[in-house]
Amino acid sequence: MPLFPLVRHISNALSAILIRTPATPNQITTTSILLGLASAVVLLTNTREGDIACGVLLSASYVLDNCDGDVARAKKLSSRFGAFFDTFGDWLVHAVFFAALGWAAFERTDDILWLEFGIAASAGSTINYAIGLINDLRSNKTPPPDFNPADESEFKRPAETDSMGKWVAFAFRELARADFCFIVLALAAFDWLAYLLPFAAAGAQVYWIMFFIVRNEKYHV
Repeated sequence: MPLFPLVRHISNALSAILIRTPATPNQITTTSILLGLASAVVLLTNTREGDIACGVLLSASYVLDNCDGDVARAKKLSSRFGAFFDTFGDWLVHAVFFAALGWAAFERTDDILWLEFGIAASAGSTINYAIGLINDLRSNKTPPPDFNPADESEFKRPAETDSMGKWVAFAFRELARADFCFIVLALAAFDWLAYLLPFAAAGAQVYWIMFFIVRNEKYHV
C-alpha cells in the first residue's frame, strides 16, 4: 500500500473492525458528519485547546469517512443514496469548517479580512460540490453489468507516462484532500490554524478548477 494518503492506513484498520459489527455504512457516514460539524463548533471557543480539539475531531471524521465505503462494499450495502449522502456530508463539513474558522479568526483579531477568507474557502467548497453533483446528474451514472465495487476501493493514481499536469492535479485534489485533516491538526498544534485561511481561500478555487483536469480519470484514494 502506498504511503499516501496517510488516513487510509488508519481507516483500513478501523474498517476491518467495523465490518464485524452491526454498524451500517449510513450510520458511519452520519457519525463522520457529526464529528466534522463538532470540529467546527469547538473552533468557536477561540482557544488553542479548541483548535487542537478541532484537529482531532476532524481527523476522526476523515477516518470514518474513509470507512463507510469499505463497510458498504464488504457488507454489500452500496447504494446510490449512500454515495450521495457521503459526498453531501463531505461538502457540509468543509463548508461549515471554513466558515467557522474565518469567524473565529475574525473574533480574535477584529479584522474582517479573515472572515472574508473563510467565506471564500466555504464558497469554493460549495462550487466544487455543485460541479460534481451536476456532472453526476448529467452523466446519469449507472454501474455497468460487470461492475465490481471492490475495484473502487483500490488506490489509483496517474500512470508513470502521464503528464506533470495530471500528477500535480492528482496530488492537489486527491492526496491533499485526503490528508487535509492532518494539516489542520499540525497547524493547530503550533497555534497557526488561522494562517490556513488565505491558502484555503485561494486553494478552494484552484481545487474546483482542477476538477476539469481530472474529471475523466478514475482516481480514488
